[in-house]
Amino acid sequence: MASAIDGLSADTVQQLRRFAELVVERNRAHNLVSRKDIDRLWERHVLDSLRALPGLAHLTSGTVVDIGSGGGFPGLVLAIARPELAFLLAERMAKKARFLSYAAHTLGLGHVSVEDRDAATLAAGCADVVTARAVTDPDSLWALAQPLLKADGAALLFMGADTGAWQPASGAQATALEERGAVISTADASAAQGPASGKLSGQIFSVTRST
Repeated sequence: MASAIDGLSADTVQQLRRFAELVVERNRAHNLVSRKDIDRLWERHVLDSLRALPGLAHLTSGTVVDIGSGGGFPGLVLAIARPELAFLLAERMAKKARFLSYAAHTLGLGHVSVEDRDAATLAAGCADVVTARAVTDPDSLWALAQPLLKADGAALLFMGADTGAWQPASGAQATALEERGAVISTADASAAQGPASGKLSGQIFSVTRST
């Protein structure tokens, strides 16, 4: 399986590693990721976040809104990899939002803005792409994402291995999304192999409005 960092410049990879160091340095104060994940932060969070890059490949400009950014996964990771796009990170927990602002400033990410509030209060139609990872169930995510998207926008939803029963255009949750005007497809063609092992880490689904 190809590495998630294939195609990224050496400077980008160095910046990603610096970001990972910031997460480790500030994790105790800001509760950014589970303590058990610290030793596998690069594989479990950084590389996993990069799996969404194919879902941004069609954009040469525009705005990505990351819902519930937490420690910056996937929002800040993707912002490092795609500096030509504007990123808005919505995180309603104040201490995590403060970390996101600190990390963006420290890394010189002038194209990143942080909103310390619920994504539901953001302006309608502000996003070309919405991303969300480890936030809530698919139906609730689509309810949050849909109003934020431009007419031709897409939501990239990370689904963990424990939601493996949810498949494109099948299953109760997918049916519920389709009834709310969603079209579902798999966004990561590499399927569900985790970046560090053969264990399932889940898939990324692209959800758009039906026409």
